[in-house]
Amino acid sequence: FFFFFFFCFFFFFFFFVGVCVGRNEELQSGTGDSMTYIRLPGFKKAGKTLTGKIVYQELERRRGRNVAESCVEGCQALDGLRQTMYGIIGRGASAASEENKEALLKYCKGLKFVIEKTGVVEIEESIDWIDSVNGSIAKKPDLNMEEAAVLFSIACLDSQLAVNALEIDFDPLRAWKKFQSAAGYFNKAVERFYFHDPDCDLSDFCCNALSLSMLVNAQIAFHRAAEAKNLSAEILAKSCMGINQRIVALEKAISDPSSATASIAKLLKGTCRVLSDYYTAKAYELQAKSERPSLGERLRRAYDGQIICIRLTRDLNSQTMHSPTEFTNDMRSAIEILSRSLDELRTEIEGIASAMYETMMENPPRIDPEPKVKVADISAELAGMIDHKITRTFGALTSPQSRN
Repeated sequence: FFFFFFFCFFFFFFFFVGVCVGRNEELQSGTGDSMTYIRLPGFKKAGKTLTGKIVYQELERRRGRNVAESCVEGCQALDGLRQTMYGIIGRGASAASEENKEALLKYCKGLKFVIEKTGVVEIEESIDWIDSVNGSIAKKPDLNMEEAAVLFSIACLDSQLAVNALEIDFDPLRAWKKFQSAAGYFNKAVERFYFHDPDCDLSDFCCNALSLSMLVNAQIAFHRAAEAKNLSAEILAKSCMGINQRIVALEKAISDPSSATASIAKLLKGTCRVLSDYYTAKAYELQAKSERPSLGERLRRAYDGQIICIRLTRDLNSQTMHSPTEFTNDMRSAIEILSRSLDELRTEIEGIASAMYETMMENPPRIDPEPKVKVADISAELAGMIDHKITRTFGALTSPQSRN
């Protein structure tokens, strides 16, 4: 019994590990569109400034030492939360966890409460944050900027949690929710504070572009969930076109001439074009798989998809897309897989069409050169009911034959 128990245990254990490792290798290689989403430029980096100490100094300057001393404990607690936040953000993507997100939220809520209760917003000492897009140091003597920067960091954390859900946990629905949450935090950040320079990550232009990017990713994650449910090719094709609609909205937002030189606009422009073409080709592949269109239409879709893949491969190899290196490499892998699938699909459809043609030639349909025309049988129509007025008027008359 014990031998059988241990045999079963080790068999299922190694089987599970093998499946998980194989699935992870499949995703890391780009199979199944796992890597075809928009990457964030990076996390913001915070300076070591202690906001609790700043609030204490401002209260002492504005309201006197007694008021400041009465708030010492709260200022120390705020400093503790700020140091925790600093450590989390300094670790970047590796810090993505629900516990760390809660820690950032706790600091953000505490800071907002202190601002509302004390009225301390503009301060004498500037707070430093490193821009995640252009790498410059943003300085502003304003606590609202601190709150906005933390909200921006929470959005980045949510985005990384969504990526982990796609690539590690294989949970596209959770990724879908997290990407939408990230979009909300990017919007919330610029409600608290924003720079007018579109090249800054805390500008209205940049946060709006990042929010729309997260919605594109959410639509992609939803498409993954639909694939996991093995929905029909028609529904999956419509899902791909839904992704393209989100990409169109993003392209419209970053095409503003006044912000064309912004770093985020340059970064997303090539990415949007690649993803748009890829999901168009993906939609064509799914339409070619569908049984509803005619064979000719399915074959045309397979050819169109292959043409897009060829053009995309050429553009990525020529490095004219201005997209991140990691994204470019992942897209090359995904396009190669899609191109092979389209080629196999085209060959299959051509084989079906060829077989149908040969069958038709062996057994041609019988066509009469002169279709037979005959007089219609109208006896049934003539034997129908006669109008009652006619029968009542003429029914009493006696026919000439009976009278004779």
